[in-house]
Amino acid sequence: MDSPNDGTALLDGADRETPRALRSLAEARLFARAAEGDRAALEEVWRANRRWIAAVAAAHAPRGVDVEDILQEVAATLVAKCHHLRDAASLRGWLRVVAVNAARMAARSTLAERKALRTVAAEARAVRARDTADEVRETLARIARLSPAYAEPLMLQVGQGLSQREIAELLDVPETTVETRLARARRMLRQMAIDEERGGGAAAIAMRAPSNGQESTQ
Repeated sequence: MDSPNDGTALLDGADRETPRALRSLAEARLFARAAEGDRAALEEVWRANRRWIAAVAAAHAPRGVDVEDILQEVAATLVAKCHHLRDAASLRGWLRVVAVNAARMAARSTLAERKALRTVAAEARAVRARDTADEVRETLARIARLSPAYAEPLMLQVGQGLSQREIAELLDVPETTVETRLARARRMLRQMAIDEERGGGAAAIAMRAPSNGQESTQ
């Protein structure tokens, strides 16, 4: 048998709607205070929405960007532009748009920074390459001022990667002679570089090896 319609169901429904209505009213009043610039109200609005805004920011944030940085941008926008909103009902949608835009701006900023870093790195590589090329040209110019007795073993070692033994076999001289010539060649190159820095120009004197292929012991 059906229970009599005594209005209990309607009262129960009204009871369920009452908290929701009160909550909406409280949110509207809080929003109104926040829109007027009430600091405490703005902070309360931010605390009430921060967690879900962080989730949105994390979903849209580019790799390497701290979500906290995006949240700071959203919070600053809330403080600066909350008064432009019509009512509390539009707050959440607006905050989501702000969070997504902040994440996109961070992405563009990150891309710009990476592009700038790549440009700087490329320029640094180019400078190093030019410096290396200049050093090679300067070294070759100094080697050209050496006697062939010193220039040849040095070029075979530095340019071709031959060992002292291989150079000795190729030049048909003792290995100790090659060692001595290489040491003297490097010493003369260092002196040339020092003289050039001091403005002395071509002050290094190339030493010629004896005709019999043996080095002087002096």
